[in-house]
Amino acid sequence: MDKKSKIQELWQECFNDTPEFVEMYFNRMYSDDNALLLEKNGAPASAMLLQRYAMNFHGDVADMGYICGTATSANARCNGYMQELLSYAISLSFRRGDLLCALIPASERLYEYYSRFGFAPVFHFREEHYTSLHTFQVHDRYCRDENQNAPDIYTAFSGMMRQRMNCVLHNEDDFLCILEDNRLDNGSFIIMRNGSGEIASMAWSVERNGQIIVYDILSRDCDARNAALDEIRRHATGKPITVWGYPEESNGGQLKVHGMARVINAGQLLDRLAAKYPRYNTSIRLSDPIIPENNHTFILNSGHCSIDDTIHGPAIDFDLYIDTFTSIVFSSEKTGYLLGFPTHPPFMSLMMDQ
Repeated sequence: MDKKSKIQELWQECFNDTPEFVEMYFNRMYSDDNALLLEKNGAPASAMLLQRYAMNFHGDVADMGYICGTATSANARCNGYMQELLSYAISLSFRRGDLLCALIPASERLYEYYSRFGFAPVFHFREEHYTSLHTFQVHDRYCRDENQNAPDIYTAFSGMMRQRMNCVLHNEDDFLCILEDNRLDNGSFIIMRNGSGEIASMAWSVERNGQIIVYDILSRDCDARNAALDEIRRHATGKPITVWGYPEESNGGQLKVHGMARVINAGQLLDRLAAKYPRYNTSIRLSDPIIPENNHTFILNSGHCSIDDTIHGPAIDFDLYIDTFTSIVFSSEKTGYLLGFPTHPPFMSLMMDQ
């Protein structure tokens, strides 16, 4: 049995995905190069995928790893195999050149588990609730485009995604898999065009437990956003609507955690921040039990980042473990202002986890 077949068999043992989804995912998203498999006594014990993504990090594109499909066979659990594989994945992510690594825990109890490996809960969405009687005010004219194969759809999607600071990006192949996943889930993909024929908004939704979950919505402005939500409401047949919105959009609602990240290459990240914010000067000593290359004192001065491990004591502004460092880098701008650190929260959506 080849590597792909072994991991697919383990996936089917551990997850409740439909055969159609598993076939789609392993035919279109899977690659042996991104698959990690740990075998014990000649049998698959633990596996995961370390997928390649990119992020819009402070306006520039950075490489990012994404861990998913973490699975351990029932008869191999409680032996530390996943711990072994996770540590290897983090080291591999560094060797690949990733700036950071992200994941979405399958349950709340796993947040504490992944924190042991330096991951911090930094991804959030804003949960908005609307009754079936809610009216979304729309001022301009829009029409729904039923042609999901129009040549400008991905271009519009990519452009609106890149407007989100520190947002995980999707290439065109990812986008097509997102649409297929939505179809397999009996979901709805809404495309709204304005009076000039330009794509103004798009949204993905699915019905869950008697309500409509809009698990992402992109728009050029608030009016176009309301146009997409109004179109969803018209087809919701009296069901309430919950929107997992971009946190920076001021539409009310409550922030909900939706994933974790870990800084993989601290030097690369601080190089980027130093160049982006040349007036920001500081010294940061980091401790990382998995990636030794991060165990340094980094000096940011006049747009440059250097290493000086001879500095000790009060001369160091921040003395941090890697998880705390990750939390600060991706904290709110208000927290960054209080700490005197150039921060901005990240966003991750459409990872086929809904």
